[in-house]
Amino acid sequence: MKSAEYPMNNHCERCGGQLIEIDHYGERLKGCPSCNRWQAATAEWCRLAPDDILVLRALKVSKREASNPQTNSYTLRGRPRLPEYT
Repeated sequence: MKSAEYPMNNHCERCGGQLIEIDHYGERLKGCPSCNRWQAATAEWCRLAPDDILVLRALKVSKREASNPQTNSYTLRGRPRLPEYT
């Protein structure tokens, strides 16, 4: 994403994946979980810690599996939880 502004589109310019918005310890971030590039409303870019990305990706998988009851569910026991994202 070349602009210094908050991302306005819904797809990552690098990988084409869907951008999501999360609450990261009280700060709203919008970014790509695949590329691990996140931008705050202040236009600052950051990367999440590897553990946070693993949990975020696992939540995405578990959310997808929950919508399909025929698959096995994946639980995140013992892992820190990130707030739900939209």
